[in-house]
Amino acid sequence: MDATTDHDPLLRPAAPEERTVALDIVRGFALLGILIANLPIFSYFYSLYEPLSFPGLTPTGRAAEWVVRVFAEGSFYPLFSFLFGLGFALQLRKGDAVIPIYRRRLLVLLGIGLTHAIFVWYGDILVSYALLGLVLIAFRKRRDRTLLVWATVGLLYTFVFFALTGVGETQTALPVELTTAVEHTFQAGSYLEVVTIHLGWLALNLLNIVFIGPQILAFFLFGLLVGRRGLLDNLGGYQPLFRKALLLALVLALPTAAQAVALWLDTPYLLYLLLGAYDLSIGSPALGFAYLSGLLLLLDRSVWQRRLQPLAAVGRMALSNYLAQSLICVLIFYPYGLGLFGRLGPAWGLLLSAVIYSVQTGLSNLWLAHFRFGPAEWLWRLLTYRTRDL
Repeated sequence: MDATTDHDPLLRPAAPEERTVALDIVRGFALLGILIANLPIFSYFYSLYEPLSFPGLTPTGRAAEWVVRVFAEGSFYPLFSFLFGLGFALQLRKGDAVIPIYRRRLLVLLGIGLTHAIFVWYGDILVSYALLGLVLIAFRKRRDRTLLVWATVGLLYTFVFFALTGVGETQTALPVELTTAVEHTFQAGSYLEVVTIHLGWLALNLLNIVFIGPQILAFFLFGLLVGRRGLLDNLGGYQPLFRKALLLALVLALPTAAQAVALWLDTPYLLYLLLGAYDLSIGSPALGFAYLSGLLLLLDRSVWQRRLQPLAAVGRMALSNYLAQSLICVLIFYPYGLGLFGRLGPAWGLLLSAVIYSVQTGLSNLWLAHFRFGPAEWLWRLLTYRTRDL
């Protein structure tokens, strides 16, 4: 590292002792939820089917699918989005001069995301985060009230979109013939054929940013607001606020519980559609923030700090672990790996999620005992700060 970089606080990455351990623990916990929610998509492409309609599942598999849909699906990417906005707020504490570096950081993340989306797995979220992160920069000087207004508008926009289109609660995706062809490719196709599907899905995801992007941006703005206010700098001082946040999040998630019951019952279509739209836009994200509030309450107690401490290493290596989850699952389920696509149901998926995450937790702690950054984080910083000595 040259002398200029060494003494410039804008170019100096945060040392481990400068990090907020609670946020790393929350980020590590969120990675478990992301894996649980994503594994059914890796293993049998169930996102193309109406809820609880994927063919051939046993009662145990159907119950496991219900658990995933209710307690994981749609609850953890909002949490990551919130943390993304919070991270931006922490960067802004260095002043506006950090913006060019932050913009470069987002462009590097965009490159990593495109590589991941095309060559590894179509379900990438990094591309959306990078593009919407560039939009987030424009809000850095807006007042708190303005951030709240824009965030509320984003959530309402998403609710209206889901309610009018039925996306997520009806069979949204492809004609039966095309669905069959896609599934066949993931069962027996070549790597080139899979990449071709990835390219098509990438184009669809880029289009979907127009519809889903306002919701993600809303959670960015919530994170920016909380980070700007410093609400997570002193967990002990804000415990009453976290209790109120937990109660509010659970109240907002109650319609999601109703929607979960509706999955099993013959519910009138309009009610089912509205509950589904609420679930996707507000209810499931609220459950994610209930998880967040609960964790922050627990982390004020030393016994829980010790118990959850191993998750901090997972969170410090969040990008590496996110990419590793994709690589592991692709090699398990895709035809150029073990080829288990369509052969493991949701119950096995839950077990496999626990195994993968346990291994990642152990390896993350082992890696950070010897290295300062995870491998993907090191590459991200290398390309952002343009120096190898980090």
